[in-house]
Amino acid sequence: ILKAGADVAFVGSTDLLVDVGLDAGAAAERTEAIVAAAAEAGVPWGGFAGDAAAAARMAEQGARYLVVGSDLALLGAACRDAAAAVREAVGA
Repeated sequence: ILKAGADVAFVGSTDLLVDVGLDAGAAAERTEAIVAAAAEAGVPWGGFAGDAAAAARMAEQGARYLVVGSDLALLGAACRDAAAAVREAVGA
C-alpha cells in the first residue's frame, strides 16, 4: 500500500492491539514493521499517542505527526473539568 502511492501512514495502535489479540509485544512488532515500511517507501508516518510518554516514543521513532486526543477523550475531560468547577463553586 505504501509503495502504491500513499501520502502518509497512520499507525492505529488500538486497531493493531485488537488485531493481535491484545498482545502488546506483537503490536509493538507490527508498529516497527509499519515504521520500517514507511521509511523504505519515503512516506511520513504518525499515529495516535495516548499520552506524553507515547508521543515521546513515537517522536523518537521518527513520527511526523501525532494525534494526541480523541473526540471522546476531549469531551470526557471537559465534562470532568466542568463538574469539578461546579462542585468547587457550590462547596460540594
